[in-house]
Amino acid sequence: MDRRHSRIRLLLVSLVWILVLTGCWDLREIEELRFVVGHALDRADETPGDEWAAEGAGYKKRNRILFTHQQALPRFMAAGAQDGGSKQQKPYKNTVLTGDNIYQMVPEISLQDRGGAFGQHLKIVVIGESLARNVNLQQLLDIYFRAPMVRGSVLVFIARGRAGETLETREPGEVPSFHLVDIADNQRETTRLLPQVTMSKLSATLAAESSFLLQSVAAKDGKVKLIGAAVIKGKTKKLIGFLSEEELEGLNWLTGQGSGGAVKAVYEEERKPVLYLIDEMKSHIQPRVEGNRISFDVRVEFEGRLIEDWSVPGNAFESKHLEKVEKAIHDEVRRQVGRSLHKIHQEYRADVAGFGNQLRIRYPEVWEKVKKDWDNEFSRARVNYTVKVQIRDFGTQGTKQKE
Repeated sequence: MDRRHSRIRLLLVSLVWILVLTGCWDLREIEELRFVVGHALDRADETPGDEWAAEGAGYKKRNRILFTHQQALPRFMAAGAQDGGSKQQKPYKNTVLTGDNIYQMVPEISLQDRGGAFGQHLKIVVIGESLARNVNLQQLLDIYFRAPMVRGSVLVFIARGRAGETLETREPGEVPSFHLVDIADNQRETTRLLPQVTMSKLSATLAAESSFLLQSVAAKDGKVKLIGAAVIKGKTKKLIGFLSEEELEGLNWLTGQGSGGAVKAVYEEERKPVLYLIDEMKSHIQPRVEGNRISFDVRVEFEGRLIEDWSVPGNAFESKHLEKVEKAIHDEVRRQVGRSLHKIHQEYRADVAGFGNQLRIRYPEVWEKVKKDWDNEFSRARVNYTVKVQIRDFGTQGTKQKE
């Protein structure tokens, strides 16, 4: 009886091993797969195309969108990692198509290239400047909001110029889409970047019809840089202009966004630079309503340390020196905040700093009256701002008088 049970157990174990060792009949090695990691959308020339036959109707293809579809190639990524990225073969492939909408073009890739592209790994979508100025972003990106295979964590950028150029690189072994994701993650280290805008966040923002900012990116000679921000008008959902790096930094100071960064100031008399490292930043926006007049008082406060000083060597703890440094930093912060505020308040007439949200919280009845035309109301509102700077630390430099 025991011998019979032993044979049955041996047979069962053998069957299990057979199933494990044979694996999946449709298994595909990861090296042979292609992962869709980036899309770039540009405005194409509006030239007549071929007739695209639809069921029971004809549709004239206008080729209005230039679509760049980037795939990461694991086998070349692995080869590049092993030899330090010296391989000539790029670890990515870009396929460029034209059409009138995204869904129309995606199946076209299967007619030009072998299959096996996994869209669930999409990381970024970059929209070209010309397309963003002329097309409603909610309509353009509708497929990304609806498609279940597109993750809400996909990052969205606006390119200064052609978006397709941001998905090219001369760096060996580098996949441009991954590189952009890595740079965007540096927001903790500088106030010249925006907090990341994901597809989920963008969908909600567009639905709210509020003006907002998107991180802008520029490409040159096979290199990319995140530079300033794109201003999107809430009503039209189109690009209306850009903020420079300095203007974005000033706006981040105004709103208290960011957890790091530095202020570079210059002494008025000596014209020597001083660098102030921000440890803590606070901003408070206080709305006020008097009759039909809306105004805002903004208080910006910095605490930080003196990290670099090119002035005449001396004792950094002397009150006169401290006052001089703090005044230089104060004046520089106030200048940048004022410049950024003027850009959004008077030039673009778009509240991308959250003033309306503060009015909604403090004065909900007033907000209900003005929210439909808030950007224009915002441009007529008075904005006052104050800046306070404190130096808490000097490091080890300046503790002794010069001998």
